[in-house]
Amino acid sequence: MEPTENKQKIKKAKQKGITLAALIVLTVCFLQGYGIWVSYMGYSNLMVRGYGEKAVLAVLAIRDGFVPWRVFSTESVETAGLSPDENRLHHSSGLISAGFDEENARWGLREIMALDRMAGDDRMTAEYVTEHLLRYSFLEESLLYNDLEGSVDGGGTKPRPVFAAVDDAYFADAVFIGDSRMQGVYEYAGMEEADFLAKVSMTIYNMMNTKVTTNGHNETVREALTERKYGKIYIMVGINEIGTADTEYFIRNYQAVLDEIRTLQPDALIVIQGIMHVTGDLDRKDPYFNNSNINERNDALKELANGNDIFYIDVNEVYDDENGNLRQEVTADDVHLLGNCYELWHTFFMEHGIIYESSGEE
Repeated sequence: MEPTENKQKIKKAKQKGITLAALIVLTVCFLQGYGIWVSYMGYSNLMVRGYGEKAVLAVLAIRDGFVPWRVFSTESVETAGLSPDENRLHHSSGLISAGFDEENARWGLREIMALDRMAGDDRMTAEYVTEHLLRYSFLEESLLYNDLEGSVDGGGTKPRPVFAAVDDAYFADAVFIGDSRMQGVYEYAGMEEADFLAKVSMTIYNMMNTKVTTNGHNETVREALTERKYGKIYIMVGINEIGTADTEYFIRNYQAVLDEIRTLQPDALIVIQGIMHVTGDLDRKDPYFNNSNINERNDALKELANGNDIFYIDVNEVYDDENGNLRQEVTADDVHLLGNCYELWHTFFMEHGIIYESSGEE
């Protein structure tokens, strides 16, 4: 009987082994699929849908610690919802060629050199820094002339950007990217000269991967910015992200998107729009969607503008009441404008065109 009993034990052990292997394979497939799904849906959307930040991050943390290959190359809490390209731009080693000013470029280069040093490269000299920075045309002028604000041709002066009134022809090379509020501008403001890449529920986390159908498009924002060249790019997102993660995380992801847009559209002016306020009624009763949270993020968005090729404008000055809340008469749901109120936004855009004028004396 011993041989038979041994065979049965071996058979049971094999069955258990096969079951365990199958469970491992299914777990790996689930975790990997979950990560891909989070990347597609966007971290913020998962929060809005009620899955819970801790639950999402817990599953991603398990996946990152268990699966040998990953959708994200770094910790999920920082990169959830980013595509591989956005994730690359999220880190300084991928940002050096994105058109940064000299200070930020040198910071990014230090990060790269830290990696070089870890790999045994100890060329930490000024010549090494300059050699690498000169690869990027945006920085070459700064390094050769040591003054981005001064003369670069030995004659004239560098033009100074200012806000000025413009007409609709100004927007012929403009694209407006954003959520339902930008879709409202597309539908009701009559800005026929401009291009729109807008969709309900768009967030900064999923913006570049969002497929849009405005203006006859049927492509992602990234595809549109890759295929066409624009002179001005207006961005309006942020309301859907309120209540998810924190301001630092929001701004970090916003900066990553700006960096990618700058790479795809190196010559365009980028205009960041402040997040529009909600009404006083919603402000008082909602712990998340309130104007204190919106103002905190708008203050941080202002810091992303450099006054050279990235600007900040805030349409709240048009629609706010005396208490800094969205006026009740311009909305039916405390968040979105009534259709006949979008023309004021159109006028606001025309009053805040960006032109370059000489800063030198005549």
